[in-house]
Amino acid sequence: GNSDVVHSAANARGIVVALDKKTGKRLWTRDFSDAVLGGVAVHNGIGVCGVRTGEVAALSEKDGSVLWRVHISGDAPVVGGCALTADRVYALSNDGFLAVLDARTGKILEKLYVDAQGDPGKGLSVGDPQVVAGEVIVGSETGGVRAFVGNSKGL
Repeated sequence: GNSDVVHSAANARGIVVALDKKTGKRLWTRDFSDAVLGGVAVHNGIGVCGVRTGEVAALSEKDGSVLWRVHISGDAPVVGGCALTADRVYALSNDGFLAVLDARTGKILEKLYVDAQGDPGKGLSVGDPQVVAGEVIVGSETGGVRAFVGNSKGL
C-alpha cells in the first residue's frame, strides 16, 4: 500500500498478492482501499490480514475472494498482522483493542483493551499478536506486553 503506520495517503490504496512458491508467478491479487501493512496469516485455506481502514479481512487462499471483512474498533487502523488458529483470529487496532474473532465468520467474540487504563496513548498500538503455547501475546503502546490464556468461553 501507499500509506504508512502513522498516516493514510491522500489517494490510499492497498493490495494483497499471492505468488506461487515455486515459480514466483502471481496467482491472484486483492485490492483494498488502504494499506495492508502487516503480514498475512494463513491456515486451513484462509488468509487474514489487517487493513489500515480498521478492518480485518479473511481471504480465500485459493482465489483471493473476500470471505468476510469486519471493523474491530470503528475506523481505528489495524496496521499489524493478525494471528490465526484453526478457529480464532487475533487482531490489534492502533487505539489499543485486541479483538478475538471467529475465523469462519469474522464475528467478534471478545474485545479487550490492552493499553494502560488512564493512558490511552496516541494510537500507536501497532504490534502483531502471537499465539504461543496456548497463550496470546500482544504488545501495546502504553500497556506493555501482555499474555492471555484461552478458555472455553473465549480468548
